[in-house]
Amino acid sequence: MGLKRAARPLEPCRPAPVSPAFLSFSLSLDVDECAEALDNCNIDAICQNTLRSYKCICKSGYTGDGKHCEDIDECDNEYNGGCVHECINIPGNYRCTCYDGFRLAHDGHNCLDVDECLEGNGGCQQICLNMMGSYECRCRDGFFLSDNQHTCIQRPEEGMNCMNKNHGCTHICRETPRGGIACECRPGFHLTKNQRDCKLTCNYGNGGCQHTCDDTDQGPKCGCHIKFALHSDGKTCVGQ
Repeated sequence: MGLKRAARPLEPCRPAPVSPAFLSFSLSLDVDECAEALDNCNIDAICQNTLRSYKCICKSGYTGDGKHCEDIDECDNEYNGGCVHECINIPGNYRCTCYDGFRLAHDGHNCLDVDECLEGNGGCQQICLNMMGSYECRCRDGFFLSDNQHTCIQRPEEGMNCMNKNHGCTHICRETPRGGIACECRPGFHLTKNQRDCKLTCNYGNGGCQHTCDDTDQGPKCGCHIKFALHSDGKTCVGQ
């Protein structure tokens, strides 16, 4: 018997090379749906033309399949969009804002104290004292601060009334119908149990805190946004 010859292994099929002429012809038949406004991409998506088709990609700040895109609320997370004070969501983006007495830093997220005393002495007649997020007007010896909290009135030496230097009110002094006095506090402060002193709250100048403020029985307690640490002064936040 003769020997059988071994079968030759099958060679894989290889696609025929596409000639440049054929490729050029195919491209000439392609319709740019994006340029011709034939796509059905969402108004908040970008149309990208492909060979004989197209694809839709949602713009930055949006999520979806390109045909349906929804705004991403960057503020709706535990980091508050990276804003140390307030985060405002806007279509496709967001922006940070600061409380009164602060200004937005160059990074667009942190908030820095505004020194109100640098411009016109803060409107104070005599002494302007800048504080974190606010300022106070004070008077020299022999004067007391008027109800408008900016001008100073010279104290008389006699009589137990609001014009007397010994009335004891930290902020505002009111004379009562019976000839006595009653102390009041400026907005953002609470009158203490002794009915004379005023305690700062988070509602005034963010409680003197650069970032976050929580009211406690002992007064405002300051905290810092993520990536910041509380300074030894208990109010300022420094980058880690």
